[in-house]
Amino acid sequence: MAGKLDIHPPEAGGDFTGGGLEGATHFGESRVSTGETLLGGGGVAAGGGVGAGCAPIRAVLPSFTSNGVTGGSTRGIVPRMMHHIQQTGTSPTGKPSGYGWQKGMGTRSTDAWEGWSIVGAVAVALILGVSVEAMTAAAPADGVRGIMRMTARISFVLFALAFSASASWHFWPNAVTRWQMRSRRHLNVAFALSQTVYVVALFSLGRIAPAELAAETNVATWIIGALAYLFTVLMALTSFESTTQFVSPRAWSALHTTGSYYIWLIFASYYFSRATIIPGYIPVAVLVAFILVLRLAARVAKSRARHVANER
Repeated sequence: MAGKLDIHPPEAGGDFTGGGLEGATHFGESRVSTGETLLGGGGVAAGGGVGAGCAPIRAVLPSFTSNGVTGGSTRGIVPRMMHHIQQTGTSPTGKPSGYGWQKGMGTRSTDAWEGWSIVGAVAVALILGVSVEAMTAAAPADGVRGIMRMTARISFVLFALAFSASASWHFWPNAVTRWQMRSRRHLNVAFALSQTVYVVALFSLGRIAPAELAAETNVATWIIGALAYLFTVLMALTSFESTTQFVSPRAWSALHTTGSYYIWLIFASYYFSRATIIPGYIPVAVLVAFILVLRLAARVAKSRARHVANER
């Protein structure tokens, strides 16, 4: 036996509360039960992060072998897993710890730019943007249109970060992509907030300039847009631990996979069409295409890796 297990709580800002899903790979974190401690999936302890789970681990697993499992015993697995998480911020599978549909957002991050800080920062940006557009517009309708453009741009940035998070982490595992992975659920909530401001501005335009709005839209436009917003709201609502427990893993995956690709189509339709008219939109259109190719490439790479692993 190598001696006592000594796992120290993570440094400030190091609780691993992020997560999110991407297709069938989103349920990757398996639960490892020690009888008293449950790791992965639903997290170490509600609101406790990794540090809160250390005391039970010390009590249940007082020692472990230096090379892992000896004589068929599995007691060394959990200590090695926890040590890896403490050192790298990721699970042994390479995913940021806390990754999984059941983790939700039940714990707070102490990092200034993680967790609800993201939602708060976006809310402040939206308030400032709306104020500037309202005060500088020559006419009320112009102000509302400016707000719609501003929220659409903010929404795309948030969506692109969340949509490409898993693929970016797969190809370029680093501090930035780890932040993306750990922040995806809060990025979803921030995206929903931005889209809500957009919807409010859209209906405000209908009250201020109904003839102009009617000339620019039709029934199909409203149906397509309403479905996109419905996906947005449902995806944001199922980012909370209190709501994910009522949704099966298969339903969660179907909702977030279908919803994310549908919303991508909305952005693609807009930016691709604008790029054919205004050259300034070409870089954004290229980015829209890139995040889709990146995500699909990561999916193929993961599928091949699983196939190779199954053949061994």
